[in-house]
Amino acid sequence: MKLSCKIISDLLPLYVEDLASEDSRKAVEEHIATCSACRKNLEDMRKQEDSITIEDIPLKKVKATLQKQRLKAIALTAVLVLALAVSIIAFLTTPEYLPYSDNMFTFSENEDGTIIVTVNKAISGYDVDEYFDPDNTSVYIYNISVWKYQFGKRSVGQNIVLKPANAENAAVFYHTDGAEDTFVYGYNPDPDRGIITLPRLVLGYYIFIAIMLIMILGVLLLSFRKDTKAKRVLEYIIGIPAAYLIGHLCIKGFTTTTYSVTRDLFAIMTVAVLLYCALLLTAGLIRKKKEKRH
Repeated sequence: MKLSCKIISDLLPLYVEDLASEDSRKAVEEHIATCSACRKNLEDMRKQEDSITIEDIPLKKVKATLQKQRLKAIALTAVLVLALAVSIIAFLTTPEYLPYSDNMFTFSENEDGTIIVTVNKAISGYDVDEYFDPDNTSVYIYNISVWKYQFGKRSVGQNIVLKPANAENAAVFYHTDGAEDTFVYGYNPDPDRGIITLPRLVLGYYIFIAIMLIMILGVLLLSFRKDTKAKRVLEYIIGIPAAYLIGHLCIKGFTTTTYSVTRDLFAIMTVAVLLYCALLLTAGLIRKKKEKRH
């Protein structure tokens, strides 16, 4: 029995969706083999089927939106946990400089002038700054500092090897935060002259730059508050210095001095990047909620 084009048109959607019975499929295929009009309708349906995306299906669209929001919420939680973890690790590994005591070091000197400094206390690490005395180039100055962490491995008896750089005399000082460095070994070029190792203030400059950027961007936000696109871009940009300020607060608190710029800046930037990602995720979730209300 030959089916009319009208009946075939009713069967085509089922055929395209692969929901037609075997007999119906055969009937459709036999018909389109000889009917160019129905064959064209079938081709158009298949093209339309291929162009349909998940956004065109209401139920799937809602499900996809909910899944995206869930993933964003999970990512936000993970980012905040990472930022907290970095802050805690940075706090626990903040160097605590040890005050000088007479039995802190034991010194020995080799024939080639190499000085071996043995640390008699349990420490986590040490640092040595070395330079020629600017007032007397025949003296090579070493500035030692040792520290321990709140938690972590400490060891007694660490050796610090000092090799004077073609100088007649060597002077070893011990650095103490906020106080005059203590002369501990060698030739003191000027007993009446104290040496103080100043903390680096570079973090303060970064704080100043971040605050200035926030102020400038804040003024621009007020100026472009009616321009939706410009406002959104400025909101994203202002989040960068804001994240840096919060990162600094997490790592250094309200102080801007540092004796370890690389370590502190790396920790601050790590937390700042994580917090900025958290800000972006939060902004996305808030925007979606607002869209739902409207």
